[in-house]
Amino acid sequence: MNSRGKISPITAVLVALALGLALVAGLMSGKRGRQHEKPNIAQSLGALTLLPPEATADGGVLLRWSTGAASTSYVVIFAGEDRVELKRFGPANASELRLDPADVPRSAGAILWRVVGLRGSEPVEASEPAEYRSP
Repeated sequence: MNSRGKISPITAVLVALALGLALVAGLMSGKRGRQHEKPNIAQSLGALTLLPPEATADGGVLLRWSTGAASTSYVVIFAGEDRVELKRFGPANASELRLDPADVPRSAGAILWRVVGLRGSEPVEASEPAEYRSP
């Protein structure tokens, strides 16, 4: 401060720069501490229940599941029997997904599917993986 009780321009710039650096450092350390992981086929959260796939009149497939109290959207994940992801759909707000026959992943072995419930971008609920059987 100068003799009139005011902050000098250089002091104001230095204070603003220090606050900006502290804010950036805080944001960077927060990102390192809690990186968002993409929901995957093996993640164990429980709570959602898969219903058997149904055939639609146009030859497609309807996948449905129970809704979760904590979820605001859902991601459907298909994987091979080795649990390596083949395809994913979403996020979507509905508790069902209609697929054209061409959208269903193909694999030489079994195909697993599961639903992960999200709140924002965070996984909060999930079904257990189940073998996908064409209706």
